[in-house]
Formats: sequence, C-alpha cells, structure tokens
Amino acid sequence: MGFGLKSFKYKIRKSTLIPFFMDQNYDEEIVQSIEYFEKQVHHAKKSFDTEFFVELFDDYKIANGIIRTFKNIYIFKPIDFQELLGPPQIENFAKEGITKNEDLRQFVFDRVNDMYNGYLPTELREVFFEKSSDHFEIKTETLERLLWLDHDENHILIRYTEKPSKEELIGLFNFHVLDTIIKNSVKTSLLIKEKVSGFFIKNLFWLCKRFGVFCDISKEDDTLRCIFYGPIEIFGKPNKYGGRISEVFHRVMNLLEKKFEINVELILRDRTCHFSLNSEDLPLLFIPERFSGIFGEEVYDSSVEKNFSRIFEGKPNGWEVIREPEPIIVSGTVMIPDFALIRGSIKVFVEIIGFWMEDYKKKKREKLSKLKKTIENLILVVDENYKEEFNEKALGFPIIYYTRKGIPLNQILNLLKRQFNDFVDRMKFLEKNIDEIFREILVEVHEKKYIDLQRLQTILNCYHFSELKKALENINEKLTKHSLVFIPSIGLFEKTTLEKLKLDLISMIRGKKISLDQVDSFLRAQNFYFGSAAILDYFKVFKISWESLINPFVTVENSALQDRA
Repeated sequence: MGFGLKSFKYKIRKSTLIPFFMDQNYDEEIVQSIEYFEKQVHHAKKSFDTEFFVELFDDYKIANGIIRTFKNIYIFKPIDFQELLGPPQIENFAKEGITKNEDLRQFVFDRVNDMYNGYLPTELREVFFEKSSDHFEIKTETLERLLWLDHDENHILIRYTEKPSKEELIGLFNFHVLDTIIKNSVKTSLLIKEKVSGFFIKNLFWLCKRFGVFCDISKEDDTLRCIFYGPIEIFGKPNKYGGRISEVFHRVMNLLEKKFEINVELILRDRTCHFSLNSEDLPLLFIPERFSGIFGEEVYDSSVEKNFSRIFEGKPNGWEVIREPEPIIVSGTVMIPDFALIRGSIKVFVEIIGFWMEDYKKKKREKLSKLKKTIENLILVVDENYKEEFNEKALGFPIIYYTRKGIPLNQILNLLKRQFNDFVDRMKFLEKNIDEIFREILVEVHEKKYIDLQRLQTILNCYHFSELKKALENINEKLTKHSLVFIPSIGLFEKTTLEKLKLDLISMIRGKKISLDQVDSFLRAQNFYFGSAAILDYFKVFKISWESLINPFVTVENSALQDRA
C-alpha cells in the first residue's frame, strides 16, 4: 500500500504538507485509464505502455500513482507452463523430466552443448528449433515461447476483482495518498469529536498491541484523542514505524462514521512537516477490504488461524500446511484462502470463517457462490455460530465447524480422506513399480536388520497405518516368498533375523530375571531401536512381571527353555 515518494505528488509550504488528492475533475482521464487496463487484460507486460498515462495526466507522478492504484485490481500473472500444451505434449515433456520453464531451458542448453559444443550458429538456429519442436510434437513458435514464458515481460495482465468504477479508482488513489502520508509519519493523532463506546476503546488497544504501535488515549467529555506512534522511537529512522501506524489507522478509519480530525507529523526526504484533515473536507476515499473485520471477536479468529497452523505442524497423515497460498482466480473472481494443505500432487485450500462484519460476510458468500462450480479443492472451516449463513447445501463446499474448544482435527482429516484421497492411485503406482520398490525393501531390510513403520510408510507411499496395512496386504505374496515378517507395532523383518534375535534373547535371559531396561540396552547394542515390550510380546515365550510400576522384569517360559535344550 502507499506510493513511493517518486509517485507522491505534494507541496510543502511553511512546514505544512499539501498533498495532491484526486477529484471528479479527472473523471475523463480515469475512465480512459480503466479502458486502457481493460484492453490490456490477457496481454503481455511487454505491450504495456506507461507513457500513455504520463501523456494522459500530463504529470509523471500522477501517472505513476494511478498505475500503482490499479495494482489493487489488476496484476501481471505468469502463464502456467502447461497452459499452452495438450495432454500428449505434456506427457512428451514429462518423459524428459520437463515440468517448468527452467527445465526446458536446461534441456535446450544441454542439447546445444551436445550437438554444437555450446555454440549455436545463427544459420543453424532455425533447423535446431525445428528438430527440437518435432521431438516434443509442438510448433516451433510454441517452443520458443515456452522457453521464456516465465520472464517478467511475458507475464499477462489479469483483473482479479470486479471491473472498477471511476469513483472507486479515485477513492483508491486518495487512499494511497493518505496511506503514504501515514507511513511516513512519526506520529498520527486522531481526534474523534463524538461519543464512542468502551468497546471501541478496548479494541483500539488490541489493534495497537497486535501491530506493535503505542497509543496514548485521552478523553474529554464526548471527545476522544488518540495519538499513535511507533515503539522505542529513539531507534532506527524517525518514521520507521509508519507502516505499523498505517495498519492500525486504516482499520480504525474503516469503522469510523463520526466527526473526526487527523493530524500527522511526518518526515519527507529528511524534512519534518505537518498534515491536517477533518471529516468535513475528506476527499473521496475507498479503503480496501483487507482493513475490515478486525475488531472485537477477531481476536478469537486470529487465534483460530494460529491454532489451525499449529495442529498441522506435525504433518498429520502427510498433510503439510502452507500459510497464505496463491490466490484462486476464476473469471475475474478471486479467493485468497487462509491456508493450503499439500500432500504429494494434491492441494486443498482452506478458508477459515470466523467473526466478520455483516457486509463482509455477505460478500464472502457471494464470492463463494461464484466459485463453487469451478473450484473443487476448497474446504471451509466455519465458526459453528454461522451454520445458517455458511452451510454445504447453500455454498457447495465441504464444511467443518469449529467451536471455542478448538478445531476438530480428526474431522478435517476424515474429510480429506473421503474427498481428496488418492490412495487408489498410489496403490496402482505401487503395483506398477512393485519389482523396483521391493528390491529397495530387500536391500534396506538386509542392511539395517529391519525397516521401522515410518520408513516403511515412506517406501510404500502411505500416509497412515491403515493405508500401510492395505499396501502390505497387496504385496503379501512377495513378503511370504522372501520370508519377510511384518510386526504391526514395530516394522518389517527378515524371518531369519527374528529367529536369531529370539534365540539370543532366550540365551541372555534364561534362568534369570532381567529388567526391561537391560533388554532395551541389549536391543540397542544390536542396532534395534524399538521398545522391548513389543518384541517380547510378539515372541510369546517371554513373561513380563511387575514387582512395582517402575521395576518390571523379564523371564523365559519353561517351554521355550525345553525347546532350546
């Protein structure tokens, strides 16, 4: 947010800042600007002419400011490598290990090195690209475009919100002007000239705490004075904390419908100046949506997001959580999910819906409604208080409801298992590559004496124990053929290894009472790193007795000693 000083048009008279605010006198220029951006949608960045705006506004600072303002609505987005290819071509590239632009460039460079010793003569360039294109069964121009598709100049312009009105653009421009002023501030004063509630003051303190801003509040009759300034002002630049002040200020402004006055002390190019503005003289202002819905129960909502991230830190069932993933953009509608859950090639977006203002909730429902026919990999985690407003039947997305007690992890994992499970595909891959995978198992179990559960799940591409059991059932014939034994609580062994371990334990324990700790030490000395109780129970010839809770000991059944004799 905000303009850089190169895009910030202003004057300073006697230490008073006089910024340029956009007004309706520029309606015609704004309309032309919108039309220009609309015509550039789906065109590459290299065709975008910034000089158009300089000529249109006859001022390079205003032009730069307008372009930066449009970035709230339009962005240059890289084209996905596979968007220009059909399934057969994608498969052809995959055979060469090519899934992105960098891979293709490396392939071409390697090919030039092999065929022309690192230098491709100009006269042979056309022939070289024709042969390379034929190799992938694509057109030459497609190959050349793919090579540099990810470069900045080839990004295409997209609009990820509704087409803006001229009033919205003017309001956004003025917001950035005000934001630039606040971000360069040493301190900002807000004088509210009407009665405010204790709830407002309480949450104002919360905002300041969240963003690391100090706030002095004094109240006189029905007037509230708030002075925001960054912590420990003696460190760093005087305006070091202006960005934090801006974060708080705009959230307060977004909910303010009373008479107020703003006074800012700021530094521009090492020069201290002052800016004042009251609600009666406020220019047309549009505060972006991200500054809404921050008060009150949002404290709880933030803790919900934090809790969601925390419960997935251990990657339960193989799901890795990603904070603030890329936007979902479909036909001009955008959804920026709170999280993405990723496992292998599967990505599931998660939107957490907690306390929001009524208008914001309405917009969210409308946005979800537009996305439901296109996006299949989105789940909603919703405060149970909003069951009527956010439900699967109305929205078309799977929903998990949370309470103040926390987020139900097991419900989320079960939902992921039901609707985003690729176990069948993974088992098909296992069946197709069983010989290669089994060779890996045989080598590892022979070298390390056993394969533990976690490692076995990794080899067989399983994410939890129930999947592992099914995978092992599918390869049971091979396990039996190679005399491999699976112990559910430990892992996979060669049968001869288990027989030797059993005899060694009998020899060590026979005629004695050995503590479990001694058995553990014995196992570790043999490079077995699992609990002794599990293996003793499996062998069925050892008895664990408890003289006390902290002193269990092991003996050998007489029948085993007779067999040994």
